[in-house]
Amino acid sequence: NTQPTSGVVTVAAAAVNPTTPVPRTEGVVTPGILTFTGSNWNVAQTFTVTGQDDDVNDGDTTYNVEFTVVASDTSIPYHGIAVPAVPITNTDNDVAGVTIGSVVGSPEEADPSVTGAFVVTLVTQPSGDVTVEFTSSDTDEGDIVNSGDVTA
Repeated sequence: NTQPTSGVVTVAAAAVNPTTPVPRTEGVVTPGILTFTGSNWNVAQTFTVTGQDDDVNDGDTTYNVEFTVVASDTSIPYHGIAVPAVPITNTDNDVAGVTIGSVVGSPEEADPSVTGAFVVTLVTQPSGDVTVEFTSSDTDEGDIVNSGDVTA
């Protein structure tokens, strides 16, 4: 809380995002650097942290914003001072799910070459393989043509 006697003091901030189970960006800090001078040393400046939508159902994720302080005149006390990291929690908005599309085509008893098909999609990016198993509720009327499951 003292005016720098000379030079410029910069405070850089960066989000240290999780690297496990895979590297991902949960938050971004802007601007990356705040600059303090002899004329604005006592004026509050703001870093903004913006959560990033990642389409991964990874739950609420905590990461740190870390700071580096550098003075243009390395002899002043601000140069290299330690600033504690600030923990931030990015609230996840993704929910795992499977979407089944409408059936295209109408299977016929008289002609087994006439089939129906539907599209299956995952709602969010999985962190590993997902297997969706398909079965028929009445195999006398219709059966699944492929192996009965899909791994994506």
